[in-house]
Amino acid sequence: MLIFNNLSLAEDGLGLLQDGLNILNNYYNKIVTVLTTSPENLYSSVWSAMKNINGYLTAIGVVLVVIFFYIGLTKQVIRLEELRRPANFFGAFIRLALAEAIVMNSSTLLLKVMEILQGCISGVANLFGGFGSSSGRFMAIPSQLFTLAGDVNWGTGLLICILALLGTVIIWGLSLIMLVTVYVRFFKIYIYAAISPLPLATFGGENSERTGRNFLMSFIGVGLQGLIIAIAFIIFSKMTSSGFTVDSSASATSNMFNYLGTLLLQLILLVTMVRASDRIIKEMVGG
Repeated sequence: MLIFNNLSLAEDGLGLLQDGLNILNNYYNKIVTVLTTSPENLYSSVWSAMKNINGYLTAIGVVLVVIFFYIGLTKQVIRLEELRRPANFFGAFIRLALAEAIVMNSSTLLLKVMEILQGCISGVANLFGGFGSSSGRFMAIPSQLFTLAGDVNWGTGLLICILALLGTVIIWGLSLIMLVTVYVRFFKIYIYAAISPLPLATFGGENSERTGRNFLMSFIGVGLQGLIIAIAFIIFSKMTSSGFTVDSSASATSNMFNYLGTLLLQLILLVTMVRASDRIIKEMVGG
């Protein structure tokens, strides 16, 4: 009969499950980094490429500002005499100047908005001593489970090993879904920054500025999505901070079922909240 490193199958299974939790911790820390790091610092090469695209589209955006300004002006001013009024004349060209300034500094504007929102994320996290992910204490398998696992027979050990393997696969899958969701949000920020001169050019005309407002609201919504994710992480860390209490009077299999069920339930709730953050923001701001 094969023996794996002089350990029982149950202990081997728990070791495998701990490896899965270590992967989850690693993904968790990556997500925290993405949430709290400025786009220009997280992937500087990507941000540089997006700025180059933004610079190319800025020239087109400036032309579009004039076009939207002209269209809006012709619809707003029916008679030429109305432009002779100082308020109408200067108001129209102040709009044109502001719209061009917004388009020419669109990437800087969006970056400043993101810095404010990321400051909110960091501030909320600091209220509770961070996201609770640096040590990974809430992700560690209780040592009492290893003690119980060392005393089971081969058949029970095989069952625990199978449960641990299944739990590891589920944990890895859920962790990957959560990581992809957060990275998709961050890629949206890069895309918004790249194409921003075109929708922001609509501020040039009074009748078209709604498109620019919707663009800004959508961008702010993407930023606030990170705040929802951060709050979900804080809730998760508080839920798991108490840890799992091993019932010494129960069998190792029963404790394994209870521990794995509790862990997966908490993780599924976290992933569900992360996935639903986009919908929650849309319900709040209508973006």
